Amino acid sequence: MLVKSLFKNRKFAVLILCLFSISLTACSAGPRAAKSVDAFNASEPNKFADLNQTITSTAVLASAKTNDRIYYLGAGDILELTVFQVEDLNKKVRVNGRGEIILPLLGTIDVQGKTLTEVESIIVAKLAADYLQDPQVSLFVEEYRSQQITVMGAVLKPDVYSVRQSRSIFEMLSLAGGLSPTASDTIRVNTTQTDSETGKTSKQNLLLSVKALLEGGEAASFMRLRGGDSILVPKAGVIFVEGAVDKPGSYKMEGDTNVLKAIAMAGGIPWSGKQGKVQVIRSIGGTPQAIDINLTKVREQQSDDVTLQDGDIVVVSFSSSKRFISGFFRTAGQIFGYRLN
Repeated sequence: MLVKSLFKNRKFAVLILCLFSISLTACSAGPRAAKSVDAFNASEPNKFADLNQTITSTAVLASAKTNDRIYYLGAGDILELTVFQVEDLNKKVRVNGRGEIILPLLGTIDVQGKTLTEVESIIVAKLAADYLQDPQVSLFVEEYRSQQITVMGAVLKPDVYSVRQSRSIFEMLSLAGGLSPTASDTIRVNTTQTDSETGKTSKQNLLLSVKALLEGGEAASFMRLRGGDSILVPKAGVIFVEGAVDKPGSYKMEGDTNVLKAIAMAGGIPWSGKQGKVQVIRSIGGTPQAIDINLTKVREQQSDDVTLQDGDIVVVSFSSSKRFISGFFRTAGQIFGYRLN
């Protein structure tokens, strides 16, 4: 009798049916949304595993292609000298801090920046001039200490690496175990390079994109690093996305992150959000300042997007009327035991 009396009111019956239909639709959509979140989280470790595999593969190719396998001697290297049929000259000697070795009879020899072949020739010349006829000299590096390249920051094995020849950026990143999941796409390389035409050397402080390097889009893709050079991989910056987005929170910056990309990382803007009213809150000199953005115009290429900086906060405004309607249907859905998103 109660059901019959309720449905005598046609308007009430129509409202009940509408709410019931909307609730069923929202319920069926729920599992799909949850599945997409799980897939996103699962893909994050794989992303860096794939990237490091690419770095390793590129490093192997770079090593195979290079003809620059010359080792330049320097302070700390330990050399083993052998002179045929002159045992008294056979000895191990360390290159001192001035880049010199001291040998019996021959005295001090400057070896800094020279190759083994060049030093052998110097020793042969000195022996031939005063002591031996047609001396046979062999020089071997027992410990490589002078040619060290530093790789620090967001890599799996940060360290100072001793190298026997010049190395590419990819080879050094691979030696360091690859990038960690917190790594930024932008790396800093401090290096001393020699101009092939003039022969002059110059110190360079470079900011490079790992992605561009792997794509061959940087001249530094073919750069060779030597002792004294260093690579710093900073941690990726963090941005915050708040307001009318599906997944508000903090997000790691990946390369050049603009507002559209940040909102996509946060799951997008729901129906109740305002595409035309977005702000970037940025601290400039310790004072928060707001940058207004209209995403509708950005998508229509009528306005420029904003490249975000570490610590920026992206705030998407709610539409009051749409938020009220969304809240109404969410409450109605919960009455029937379903959840509205």
